Amino acid sequence: MLPSSKHVRWSGLLRFLDPKEAAGILKELKLDNDTVDQVKILAELWKNEIPASKPEIRKVMSRINAPLFDDLLNFQTIFLNGSYLEQLKTVRQYAGEIIDDRDCICLKDMAVTGRDLIEAGVKPGPQMGEILESLFDQVLKNPEHNSREYLLNYSKDLF
Repeated sequence: MLPSSKHVRWSGLLRFLDPKEAAGILKELKLDNDTVDQVKILAELWKNEIPASKPEIRKVMSRINAPLFDDLLNFQTIFLNGSYLEQLKTVRQYAGEIIDDRDCICLKDMAVTGRDLIEAGVKPGPQMGEILESLFDQVLKNPEHNSREYLLNYSKDLF
C-alpha cells in the first residue's frame, strides 16, 4: 500500500506517464512546485533498477534528497517485482551504510570548493565546474578520497 504522502500518491497514479506529462498535469491542477518536482523525479526513476553497488547507489542518492530516495525505494518495492526485489534489499542495506558512514553524496559536502580551486590556480568558469564535477564523481566512487589534500592533488591533473 502506498504511503499517504501527497507526492507518492500522485506518483503512483501518474507513474506510467512521461515525467514531463505528469508534471504538466499536476501544474494544471495547481499543485505546489515541491510536489510537482518530487512526482517528476519519481516518475523518471521508479522503473530504473538501482545496481547493488555503493558507488551507483551514491550516484542516485546524489541526485535526490534522502527522504525522496527512501520514497523511491518504497515505490519500487510496491510496483516492481521479480529478482529485483532481492537486489532492492541489498540496495536498502547499502544505502543505510552510506548514510551511517556519512559518505559525501552532495557537492556542498565535498572537502574542496570552487574557492579552493581558485586558490590552486583554476580560473572561474566552465572549466571549474567540470573539475568540480570530476572531483565529485571521484568522491562518489571512493568516499575515502574526500579530503582536501587528495582532491587538490587529483585536480592538478585536470587543469
